[in-house]
Amino acid sequence: MTKCDSCGNELHIGDWPYCPHGSSRFHVDAFEGYFDEMIDSDPVWITSAHQRRKIMDEKGLEYKEKFRNDRAGALPLFFDMGRR
Repeated sequence: MTKCDSCGNELHIGDWPYCPHGSSRFHVDAFEGYFDEMIDSDPVWITSAHQRRKIMDEKGLEYKEKFRNDRAGALPLFFDMGRR
């Protein structure tokens, strides 16, 4: 077990190394909010992965990674859905 030189608190694996101490996990799971225009008929401000999963579950939607074309030299394909 390691103790902080400044405050004497015990530090555990994953703790923030600077005072005040605590779990540093929030830095790993940082989520930046965004407007999702495809999840509903009106754009929705998404603030967390949990909120996004909840809305998608309610609407019966599945999350899919962006399509990647693995063919060598292939150009990406884009669709203009006319939404602005």
